[in-house]
Order: sequence, then C-alpha cells, then structure tokens
Amino acid sequence: MRAPAQRLRAALLVPLCAGLASVPMLTALERVARAEDACDRAFVDAQVAEKAGKLVESLAAYRACASVACGVNMGNTCNKKSLALADQVPSVVVVAREGGAALPEVTVSMDGAPFAADGTAVAVNPGAHTFVFVTPDARSVTVQTVVVQGKKSQEVAASFAPVAPVTPVSPVTPVTPVAPGSRPGDAASGGGTQRTVGLVLAGGGLVIAGVGGIVGLAAKSKYDASNESNCDVGSNRCNPAGLAQRDTAVGLGKSATVLAVLGGVVAVGGAVLWLTGPRAGAPSTGVTAVGLSPTGLVLGGAF
Repeated sequence: MRAPAQRLRAALLVPLCAGLASVPMLTALERVARAEDACDRAFVDAQVAEKAGKLVESLAAYRACASVACGVNMGNTCNKKSLALADQVPSVVVVAREGGAALPEVTVSMDGAPFAADGTAVAVNPGAHTFVFVTPDARSVTVQTVVVQGKKSQEVAASFAPVAPVTPVSPVTPVTPVAPGSRPGDAASGGGTQRTVGLVLAGGGLVIAGVGGIVGLAAKSKYDASNESNCDVGSNRCNPAGLAQRDTAVGLGKSATVLAVLGGVVAVGGAVLWLTGPRAGAPSTGVTAVGLSPTGLVLGGAF
C-alpha cells in the first residue's frame, strides 16, 4: 500500500517543482527582451535625430545604445557612431559686456529656454538660434546667430551700452516773499535774488538740454554706423555686430531724451522765475515760490 502512495506524491510534486523553477527563468527572459527593445528604440531614435539635424539628441541616443546591455554588435556600432558624431556637435559660450568690461549676473535664454551663463561651453544643435540677455535692472539685448556644425566654444557676445548718469538738480531755495508796503529797496533786493536764481536755473537747464543733444547725436552716429556695413536698410536685418551697434544707439537715445526733458523743465522754471521777479525800483506785486516735487518743477504764488 505504501508504494502506490509514494508514487502518487512523486507524480504531484514533480510538475509543481518544475513550474516553480520556470518562474525566475521567465522573468530573466522578459528583462532581456525589454532591454533589447530599449536598445532598438535608442538606435532608431539616434538615426532619426541625426537626419533631422538634432545632433545633441542623436549623440545621447547613440551613447544609450552603446551600453553593454545592448550586446556586442549593437554596442560596437553605436559606440563608433557616437565617437564620430561627438566631433560634429558644436558648443557655445555666452558672454555679456558693458563698455568692454564683463557684465555679471546676466540671465540668458536660447530660443526661449534657459541657457547656462557661467562661462562654460554648452553643446547645441547647429543652425540659427536666438539668444536673449537680461540684466538685473531689466535691460535686455537680443543676439541672433548661426551656430556652425563642428565648431567648439563658439562665442555669442552681447554688448550693453553704459547707462549715462543723470546730473541731479540741487533743490531750489524758496524765494523770500516781499510783503506789500515794504520799502522799495527791500522789494528790489528780493526781486533781484529771484531773477538771479531764475537766470541760473535757465542756464543750467540749457546746459543739460545741450548735453542731451550731444548724446542724441552720438546715438544717431551709432545707428548710421550699423547701416554702413552691418545692417541691410531695405530688409532691416543685421548681423550680431550690427545688432550690438543698434542696441547701443537705443540706449544712448533714451538717455538723450531724459536729459533733454529734464533740461527743458529746469530752463522753463528758471525763465518763469526771471520773468516774475520784481525789477529794481518796482514795488512788489505778489509772492512767488519755487521748488521740486517728485513729478517735476512746482511754482506757486500770487501775482
């Protein structure tokens, strides 16, 4: 009776043990199959990207299928492709300058995506690209350039125009009012002070406006220089040097406008003071005061 029972247990245990032993083998085969699929996809992606001119993406895919997991044949093929393609992938270094000196803390984007601005060479795809440089005070320069295939550490430079300092205007001391009925000598003295201050302000305003005119001429000169050799006037297209010259002209033009407006306001204020100041020997007819507010020149009084 024991022999048939033992044979029955053996008949049940052998298939069960065989099934359990096959589970790790199936899992290993699945991993191999998945790895082969990933290698095949990487090889195809690398070829498609290379034909499309996306050398950076192609190089990354070739390096992925050069893994030992992809087998000897494919690994060798992908390795040779990646070594040959690495020499053809160009790289770019971005530089920002202001008045010839390096300009730190500038953020850069290439074709709308953030770009490293720490002085290191970054691999990019060959072809036309647009770089935008932005300073902490929100000034920006756009540089359009063509990256040459195979050229390493190609420099893309942005030139910022120095910010022209605006000469501050000293606060004007209010003119002491002359009370009605005072002596003619007092009125003449007060009027002389007001008229003198008016002349000084008018002259200072003209000087500031003149400086603005000089800066404006410099801006026009920069713009004309860009049209001579670096920009096409008909299509309004410029090379990187022409774009830098035009950015400099725009910065100078803004500074000239600020100086001209400021000089005009000061000059007009001075003229008003001079015209309303009592002349020598004339009785005082009112009170005049002048001062500066956050929005401009303020005049007050009764005439």
